[in-house]
Amino acid sequence: MSLSSWLADLGLTRFTSIHHWDAHPLVGLSSLCFGFPAASYAAVAWAMWDTKTKVDSYQLALYALLAFLFVGVVLMCYLADYCFIKRGHRSAYGRFDIRLASLTFVVCVFDFALRGPIFETFLLISATVAAFLLVFMV
Repeated sequence: MSLSSWLADLGLTRFTSIHHWDAHPLVGLSSLCFGFPAASYAAVAWAMWDTKTKVDSYQLALYALLAFLFVGVVLMCYLADYCFIKRGHRSAYGRFDIRLASLTFVVCVFDFALRGPIFETFLLISATVAAFLLVFMV
């Protein structure tokens, strides 16, 4: 069962975006916002690779993976929310977009949990989930 159908069954929200959502230039441009974390993670990974000091190889691999994932999110968000959106229809790109964004979120949280205290990680996850649910309840 998907999250959207689970939330709809609980009566928390009704998803009607496919009935009125259409391609809009600002939606396409908003996908570029994920380029900032992609560039940041790529820059840090490059700096860690280029430095002569000893760095943790798992952290370098995670930064490179996150840069790659965020580039994928940019492309998939653009395709799903701008190129292949049609009023009243759901494209397969939307499903791939949600899955890639979810995977990217999990890897980001995992990376943060490796570097930060568990309490801050819990606060980060709680704030993100609360904001996600708040958007759908309004």
